[in-house]
Amino acid sequence: YAHNPLKSADEIRLLELLPSGKDSDLVGELLHVRLGDRPRHEAVSYTWGDKFGVVEYSGTLVIRSCGRALKITCNCDAALRRLRDIQHPRLVWVGSVYNNQEEFLGHSK
Repeated sequence: YAHNPLKSADEIRLLELLPSGKDSDLVGELLHVRLGDRPRHEAVSYTWGDKFGVVEYSGTLVIRSCGRALKITCNCDAALRRLRDIQHPRLVWVGSVYNNQEEFLGHSK
């Protein structure tokens, strides 16, 4: 997976977390947005690992546009499941998603 580079210093990537039921797969889209456009979004802050600093990538986030699954931490999985709405998409900034875009399942460099 090769994401498109950001075009300017005021651009960020946000996750559009798509609506679904409680136990459904996490599905979303990665969007480029300009901070100057003041996009309404939420930021997710959490610890990546457990209390011992162990980071476990046991969750997945399906990126709909490319049909691939991104490995995410179990804490990120739990946070996104709590945020997900059953009817409306949510726009979210998630640090670990953007720092681990090379971690698509089945992807080899």
